[in-house]
Amino acid sequence: MSLESKASVLAIPGSAAREHRSERRYLQQLPIEVAGFDNAGRFFVEQVTTVDVSVSGCKFQLRTPLKTGSMIAIRMLADQHGPAAIRRTFLFRVAHVHRKGVGWAVGVWRPQPNKPWCTDFAGAKEPSLGDS
Repeated sequence: MSLESKASVLAIPGSAAREHRSERRYLQQLPIEVAGFDNAGRFFVEQVTTVDVSVSGCKFQLRTPLKTGSMIAIRMLADQHGPAAIRRTFLFRVAHVHRKGVGWAVGVWRPQPNKPWCTDFAGAKEPSLGDS
């Protein structure tokens, strides 16, 4: 089963979801590995799942606090049947960090033009009013 078929792909409707964003975000859970340096300058690596993604960014939760503006590396994690090509690593800039429960909600964006995700958003649809 591919990562795309495992993911829940729904466009996030409403102006609140697109506030201050030029790209549409999609509810999609993709397994990723995040690596970089925390607020204290210590190296960290965490394996997490995205909350939502756009063509050039994503949102996820970490246990590690990060600084806004810092650079991190994100690598897609393939399932046992996934191709090795989706394990490429991309650099992202931290756009925002907010306290969320016992961890941190982190939003990142990729300034380079190539797409980091091994998924196609073309088939994604906005959820109906009954979906939540």
